[in-house]
Amino acid sequence: MLTVETLVTSLTAKGTPIVRGVSFDVQPGQILGVVGESGSGKSMMAYSLIDLLPRGIAIAGGRVIFDGQDLTAMPVAQLRRLRGDRIAMIFQDPMVALNPVLTIGEQMIEAVLAHRRVTRQAARARCIAVLGRVGIPSPEERMAAYPHEFSGGMRQRVVIAIAFLNDPALIIADEATTALDVTIQSQIIAEIQGLAAETGAAILWITHDLSLLSGFADHVMVMYAGQVVETAPAERLFAAPRHPYTAALMEAVPVPGRTRLANLPGVPPALDALPTGCAFAPRCPRVQPLCREQAPPVTDGARCHFPLEAKP
Repeated sequence: MLTVETLVTSLTAKGTPIVRGVSFDVQPGQILGVVGESGSGKSMMAYSLIDLLPRGIAIAGGRVIFDGQDLTAMPVAQLRRLRGDRIAMIFQDPMVALNPVLTIGEQMIEAVLAHRRVTRQAARARCIAVLGRVGIPSPEERMAAYPHEFSGGMRQRVVIAIAFLNDPALIIADEATTALDVTIQSQIIAEIQGLAAETGAAILWITHDLSLLSGFADHVMVMYAGQVVETAPAERLFAAPRHPYTAALMEAVPVPGRTRLANLPGVPPALDALPTGCAFAPRCPRVQPLCREQAPPVTDGARCHFPLEAKP
């Protein structure tokens, strides 16, 4: 469904790369989790896929192939028709995604009519059904409400509902459940899993919460300093991470029986002042002289000179 080939996204003024040679595949019906610290390039990579980059940032190389079409070479008008239809985006901040001067109903109906030749009544019925599906109480009445009349969690559910409206083939979710309580979070995740299973939709789920992905994603991709440092089937990655950064993230997750959370010292490097060799070397507990001298190769899914040993 989606193939990304050596994607590079840079600041246009300085040429500083923000997303550095990212490659991955997402199959129909598959959920790919993307995880990393703030500033690792997760969201910028996601916005690059459908060219929603802010001014001053642009794709500098690579290809994004969606259902056989190269989105990086697609005319703007054609790409706009795909957004909100076959490709849906769930944004992290619902107050940015929603128009404050239009009712929820107006915004949702517009999203349907922009891509479907149906009557306004049919579009309204579809919107009400999807609002109920994501846990909005009294959905017919809430269609007349404005975004400021919803709580933060309720606004986020509306944004998720809009993404569901046109039965997309690909959903890109950027921290989609951050504002939701645990019960609603589980409900939304179950709905997205059901959508992937029923319709064959591919899901790209971006999060900083590694524990969330453990029972949700089929594959996991770990990013650091704009690069993919590890990718593997979720079961294998959680059982035996190969990259020291992945292992450090896992050791910082609260689990039953763990009395002390590990602390990873330092911060991710500035992308305009990357260290020579491995970007993670200044923080890595396993660093060797070679790590500071040469960029690491990808070995068994991990971008590391000295990956952790795989468990049998």
